[in-house]
Amino acid sequence: MRPSQGTISGTRPVCAAEGATEDPTTVIDDTVVEQTKPLYDDLGRVWLSRWFRRNDNATGTGELKHPSDAEPKARVSHTVTWFDELGRTKKVVDYGTRNRK
Repeated sequence: MRPSQGTISGTRPVCAAEGATEDPTTVIDDTVVEQTKPLYDDLGRVWLSRWFRRNDNATGTGELKHPSDAEPKARVSHTVTWFDELGRTKKVVDYGTRNRK
């Protein structure tokens, strides 16, 4: 069974420092070190997981971005999960960073 597009879940960051904003639901002015972004299929299963790790020389605050985007840049690893007709995990492939810099 091939995963469907689904919807993107919110970011779950690990913050190194708390910014001026007192709202705990935003990371806009926080220095984010790691974050995970799961993508769900129509049945609520995580079929794609993207793990962002801040580059050592990254600048800026807020949500981490792909290496080709604006700061703060991060290394991004991708893991894809396939399910059988009963919803059991059939295969998990860790694509790593896909050689993106």
